Amino acid sequence: MRHGNYKLPGRLIAILALFSVFQSTVLAAANQGSFTPTMVKMPIVSIELSDSVRGLFYPIYECEHSSTNDCVLDLTDNNEMANKLAQGTKALPSGNYDSIHINFCISGGVGYDVLIQGEVALGAGPTTYYTTSNGKLLSTVATDIGPLKIPMTLCSSNYTLPGGGLTLSSGSDNVVNLLVNLTMSTSASLGTHYYPHWCTATLDKSMSVCLQTPHFVALNSSVNPSIERYYLANDAGTVDTAGGQIILYLDNGTVIGGLARPLFSETSVSPMHPFETGLQKFTDNGDSTYTLETYDSGGGALDFSMVDFQRANHSASYSDGTTSYNYTIYKQ
Repeated sequence: MRHGNYKLPGRLIAILALFSVFQSTVLAAANQGSFTPTMVKMPIVSIELSDSVRGLFYPIYECEHSSTNDCVLDLTDNNEMANKLAQGTKALPSGNYDSIHINFCISGGVGYDVLIQGEVALGAGPTTYYTTSNGKLLSTVATDIGPLKIPMTLCSSNYTLPGGGLTLSSGSDNVVNLLVNLTMSTSASLGTHYYPHWCTATLDKSMSVCLQTPHFVALNSSVNPSIERYYLANDAGTVDTAGGQIILYLDNGTVIGGLARPLFSETSVSPMHPFETGLQKFTDNGDSTYTLETYDSGGGALDFSMVDFQRANHSASYSDGTTSYNYTIYKQ
């Protein structure tokens, strides 16, 4: 872990004021479905901004801890996040920052449990199921609702900042807002459903619950983003068969951040290319279409691309850098 306290010749840079969480009401159908959790608790040990050009990492937050549990935060509670993170705030020198690095484990740690809570409609009817801590994962009894543990071994993540990165200036206070979107980020199934990899299941495999990777976006505090959400179906599929969703952050109509993640329901069909990524680059093509792109961890090879994306219902294609796949978008 890197340590240090960084100051500018001018005023101190204040870092990290807010986590923003967008939620929605979701009704899913039989067997499996996505839902928006009302609680997601996980440790955040440290957060660093990176200037890859100079090969430098600067801590903007460090949790004082003796164990990983000391650093657990509820990603759905903006007040808790703002108060807790402000206690570990670090200052930064002015400059351009192109990525953010988040550590979830203390040094030498090998994993932890993420606690989630929420409800989802599954099966005939459908029936409402509640997460529970009684060992059954899901219960149809409302009073059984409680935090469900999902084991996690990923101890760090690195995210390329959208829109060309973040610029902090000397002589003024700069506040960075760190946003996370949990809309339909969790899925449940009356059966085995190991997708993606943050999952837990009953011993008899009759129920399973999965949490998709929370993708973080760092933005300047002057930005108060709006959000748009889109469902994606393969080829000319209907909205009922949509198996992916795209979430975009916008500042006065300009796309400044986003992510793509799976969407599950009884009738959903999984995207033909793995659909779970933070979006890195956004280009307005000048003709009411946008290019959305993501590159591999090394920043070189194209991993995901939409070159004719419209902020409306439309059909086009996306690419994994090698193969193109046809899709239909339904704006929500």
